[in-house]
Amino acid sequence: MNAIIQPRENCKTLTFRMAQMEDAELLLEWRNEEQTRLNSLTTDMVTMENHLKWLRAKQPTISIGMLDGVPVGQVRVNLDYIGHPNLHVEHVLSFSVDHRYRNQGFGRQLVLSQMWQRPLLAQVKPENAPSLRVFERLNWSRSEVNGLVEFRHVPAR
Repeated sequence: MNAIIQPRENCKTLTFRMAQMEDAELLLEWRNEEQTRLNSLTTDMVTMENHLKWLRAKQPTISIGMLDGVPVGQVRVNLDYIGHPNLHVEHVLSFSVDHRYRNQGFGRQLVLSQMWQRPLLAQVKPENAPSLRVFERLNWSRSEVNGLVEFRHVPAR
């Protein structure tokens, strides 16, 4: 999938490609970056061994945003079980932007690249102001559940 998403004003346009196993080191670097871990629902450092196991299962669902041929972030949609005690399956979106490219509108483009396909859920820590802004500016519906902010998007039919 190669896609182009319209950026906000004064923001360069990203193109997208599917992640490959050759992206493992870069994806792990992004995953273990300090601010990413603080904002993640799972804050532990990830080893390369565990990352490769995870990546083998998830890699087909990860898109990498590219700026002039340089990777700037990733977005993925996983099928996850949500809700305790009544578990149900949701398409859960998550994204991260390389620390060198933050606050430039790329998070918005990463999320927009997935919004056309299916209903989505994103779970955000209340202290993660940049991600909160992305979903609020895209008009996702917001609720608070179990100490997290949940955003939902249902594509127009």
